[in-house]
Amino acid sequence: LLDLTCCAIASRHLGDGTLSSVAPRLQSLLTNCIAKMILQSRKSETLESIQCLLILLLWVPVFGTDVGSRDGRLLIASAVTMALNMRLNEACELTVALRVAQARGEDVSNQDLVGATDRARLWLALTNIESLLCTGSGRHPLTKRTASYLKIITLSPHLPASNVIAGQDLRLRLLAELFDVTEAGIAIRLRSLSDSVIEQWHDGFIRVLGSMDRVTRLLTPLPLVAESDEFYFKTLHIFERTCRYLVLYHACLTACQHFANTGKDHPYWFKQVRPRGLDVLLIWGKESVAVAESVLVAFLEADVRLLGTMPDYMFNMIAFASSFVTGVRFLVIQVGVDFPGSIERLLDRTICKLNQCSLFSDSAAAKCSALIKA
Repeated sequence: LLDLTCCAIASRHLGDGTLSSVAPRLQSLLTNCIAKMILQSRKSETLESIQCLLILLLWVPVFGTDVGSRDGRLLIASAVTMALNMRLNEACELTVALRVAQARGEDVSNQDLVGATDRARLWLALTNIESLLCTGSGRHPLTKRTASYLKIITLSPHLPASNVIAGQDLRLRLLAELFDVTEAGIAIRLRSLSDSVIEQWHDGFIRVLGSMDRVTRLLTPLPLVAESDEFYFKTLHIFERTCRYLVLYHACLTACQHFANTGKDHPYWFKQVRPRGLDVLLIWGKESVAVAESVLVAFLEADVRLLGTMPDYMFNMIAFASSFVTGVRFLVIQVGVDFPGSIERLLDRTICKLNQCSLFSDSAAAKCSALIKA
């Protein structure tokens, strides 16, 4: 089943003539197998089944697939249910316990340790993917990460390690940390306009952004110093920029929603939110524009030959950043203020690169390009 899933995804790279003849049969076979697996989940609970579902959550299988017919919530719920039934949620703690026992000199089977570590990796990948799908959607992940993953994948002064597996583990950890911080930021709400509540609200976001700064510092040099997988570290930077932008956007949005919900909305509502005398909404608003533009810059710097292999969801990040900076520019110009910068050229080059990395007319990259053009 895993081979079939990978073939279905890889078929997107076939030429148009071959694709049109191969894709429908692959799609039909894969759809039937996945439906049977979900309906008979108890009989299908294997690590391979979970891997298949995770792949299908990140990539639309083949050309011509109706995205509306693919219920991502059903796929992730099935993957989570299988993982919990297989007790993958305990794999991180088990791996830590086995390593501690081994360090004490106890007799620990290498096979048991390797197996527990692989299961922990899969659980961490599952939680990361669910966080990716839920972040910004208003939905809460069904899975929860515990701090034990920090003990499994440790950091060192010599990042990243030279071998590919260590690089993959590092990306798993950094993504997990990034989503932990992002979810903490998105959970913050502005409850009232009292000075103490506003200061608590502000301090919460400052802590979140500070934690994100730490992850950013670790991530930024990795595409340049990595001996392998430079492209994947580069795409990780796009994740980081997008998560920071989402937190900043959420901070401004929660304040705006509070004024709208309490009937106190007026043109200069943002001036009433001044923790310790700071115009934080103006500060964060300006930073969110800069960060959204940096998402596009990071995308343009990536290798166009590999961009077509990115998970489809990443093109949503590009579309979101493009839409945001376009909307801000429109609003600023509407009030008669200049909006200096290179945003028009940045968007033009983004559209061009999206078209270059589009594998077929209905691809996520092509849809993103069409949305930005509209």
